[in-house]
Amino acid sequence: ARQLAAEELIVVINTGTTREKVTLQVSELVSQPNQILYGDGEVAWSKQEDSSYLTLQVPPRSGCVLG
Repeated sequence: ARQLAAEELIVVINTGTTREKVTLQVSELVSQPNQILYGDGEVAWSKQEDSSYLTLQVPPRSGCVLG
């Protein structure tokens, strides 16, 4: 993730040959970027207790930028 004041971007890259799904704990982000600005993928946010989680699915040999 990249931050500038209250703006945040998340850059995701999948260099593999299969679609990948990953869940990350992202409690330190100020916002929850969920709009795909570039590329292809699926985004889901969830909250458990005091932590926020981001689940991403990205096609093979591709990436995306969330903002």
